[in-house]
Amino acid sequence: AEALRLQEDFQWHRARERRMYEMEVEGWYRRQRQAAEQAQYREAYSRLQFRRMQETRLRMHATAEASQRQAATDLTSAAEARDLESWEAGWGQERELRV
Repeated sequence: AEALRLQEDFQWHRARERRMYEMEVEGWYRRQRQAAEQAQYREAYSRLQFRRMQETRLRMHATAEASQRQAATDLTSAAEARDLESWEAGWGQERELRV
């Protein structure tokens, strides 16, 4: 009876050790998987931030180009308006001279 009890205790302890080892191995694999997932997440987030930064930079360049074009158009319009005013003024002077 004593030998049977000792053998059962031994088997119980051995099964307990096996379960603890399996849990430790499962925990190690879980940590490895989580670390890999976190690395993938960080990489994807980094790419997203880089893409957003590029889009912002492109938007800023496009805005600057558009404002430069608008300024050039405004200058051209102002020059044309001055030319027209001076032409009209000159034409008015010619008319006065004729009269």
